[in-house]
This record gives sequence, C-alpha cells and structure tokens, in this order.
Amino acid sequence: MECRKGEGRQLINEAICEFGGQWSPEKEANVKVWVARRNGAQSGVVTDRLIRLLRLGIRQHPTIIDGGLSAELESIRAAPLPSDLWTGALVLDDPLSLQQAHANFVRAGARLVTSASYQLNMDNLQTHRGLSRSAACDTLVHSVRLAREAVPDDVLVACSLGAYGASLSNGAEYTGEYPGMTEDGLYAFHKDRLSAVREAGADVFVFETIPSGPEVRAILRLAKESDINCFVSFQCRDETSLGDGTPVSTVARCCHDAQIAGLLAVGTNCVSPSVVFSVLSEVAKACPSIPLLCYPNSGEVWDAVGRKWLPATSGTSLLSALPTWSSLGPLFIGGCCRVDAALLARIAAQLSTEHKT
Repeated sequence: MECRKGEGRQLINEAICEFGGQWSPEKEANVKVWVARRNGAQSGVVTDRLIRLLRLGIRQHPTIIDGGLSAELESIRAAPLPSDLWTGALVLDDPLSLQQAHANFVRAGARLVTSASYQLNMDNLQTHRGLSRSAACDTLVHSVRLAREAVPDDVLVACSLGAYGASLSNGAEYTGEYPGMTEDGLYAFHKDRLSAVREAGADVFVFETIPSGPEVRAILRLAKESDINCFVSFQCRDETSLGDGTPVSTVARCCHDAQIAGLLAVGTNCVSPSVVFSVLSEVAKACPSIPLLCYPNSGEVWDAVGRKWLPATSGTSLLSALPTWSSLGPLFIGGCCRVDAALLARIAAQLSTEHKT
C-alpha cells in the first residue's frame, strides 16, 4: 500500500515508511523535526505514539501479526486442547509445542507473536491447577518468555491479556455479560494480571476480544496510569456493536479521548471477516490519530449441533474479504480462530501482492 500524506493515523503510517526499521536516538530527533515540518499542528500524543512505534522497530505497513494459537497447536499436536485453560495449559503441559507454534507463525510471515496467556489469571491457575499465587504469576511470565525464546530478536512479542469473560470459560467474552461485575472490578482484574507480567519482557500488551463497554473504559484507565505500550481489540457481535451492545463508535471515541500515547492500535479480533470493514470504519472515524488493527477468524462457521466447523462461503472467508478492509490501511493485520500458519502465509502473500500493485 502506498503511504499517503495526511495527519494523525495517516501521518503515522507515512512516517513508518520513511523511518521504520533500526532505531537510534539520532533518528528520534529527525522524526520530531519531520513531524513539525509535515504538520506543526500535530499533538504531542500523536508524536509520542509514533516514536513508541518506531522504537519497537515497526518498519512494515501493514505489519503481520500471528494467527490463532489454538488452530496451529491442534495441527501440531493432532489433538484437542485442554478445556481448563485452553492454549494457556500448554505453558505448563507442553511448552515445546507452544514454541513450535510461535516459530511456525514467524516462518509464515508474522512479525509479531502473542503469548499463550489469553485465558490465564491467578484465580483460574489456582482453581484448575492448584498453583500458589506466586506460581501462577510465574506461569504468566513464563508464557511471555517462551514466546520470546522461540522467535528471532527482530520479531515483536505481545503479551495476550484476554477479556474478563475469557477467564469464566462460559463464552462471556462474546457477550460481555458479567453479572455482578463493576467497572472498578474489571479494572482490578486487569491490573492484577498486568502487575504479574509487566516485567516479563513483552514489547506490547494486547487487551483482546473485549466485548464490554465498561471493560474498555477500565482498560483505558489502567493503560493511562501504567504508561504501557498496548493494543485494544474489540469483540463485536455485528458491524456496529460490541458483544454487550455498546456501539463501536462509543468505545472508539473513548479510546481517542483518553489521549494515551502508549495506545498504539485499536481494532477488532475474533469476529467474522464480513464485519471487519464496518467495524474498522467506525473505529477510523472516531480515532483519527490511532493506527488500526484487525485479526478476524477464518470465516468458517461453528456448527454447535454437529460439533464441527463448516466451510466459509466466498462472501465470508478471510481471504476473500481481505482486500476490502485492508484498503482502510490497518497497521497490524493477522488472524484469530481457525487461522493456522498455513493460512497466515496465504494472508501475508496476498497482502504482499496487493501492496505491490
């Protein structure tokens, strides 16, 4: 994709084309001069966000993030994942397969991989595995370090921090139905996990599959107080609403208004490819200065009665929908459920072809 002139998000994308790659203090000074010349009205938050991205070594637009760990692990192990902790169980039970999955995604083209910590927290590790709080914290840290050890130094490692609903193991990450849970309670839940993994060595923290308006607000409060590099990714039930019915435009505006330099991207994951264009369009309008990200499911449909995946149709498959929403210029693109390394390689190849034309 040709870098376009503009302000905010477009300026960030253009600067990555101009300056991305090996970072140095001298380059930081040049970037600040460049931004001032390009658009002296840019806010300090936009410039700080850009510099954080460049410090991470972001040099490609788009940057490919990995696919669904569960899909690749089931392929590697030829067996279903444990039901108690999902991919996180393998941090304890089969770390070598987990590292192989990370490495496979890098070979497929990923420049950012996510840890197997999506469903992990101190409470469920204590409940399902009988771990002490200290051992549970160590397990979260180990998930990040396993990913770091499995990939080259120039590949970014993101610490996955799933929705509160993911910890309930009842599908609440798709509905945002959290009976009795307040916004302050959600803040405390996410703060507890972040405190455990903050020094684990992740390049960025990914708050993903977030289906709840109050949960988004709690995460933004935590991100601002903690001054971390992070992504926020929504789980949406349709083209305009989060799982709990909160309008995408409302939470996206919250992300913009929070003015958090470390909020490096906002978007959606674990959704049908058919809704991505609409969701990203809503985010783009409300967040003009924050890069976009998206990593939807493959487009296959789960048959709850037959307990099997049904093939995607031409209108809902990830590969067929990709050109539509990649035209919006997301900085980060990857896959979620049912996107293994083989499919990610096809995504990377298709994007490479599109950007050469």
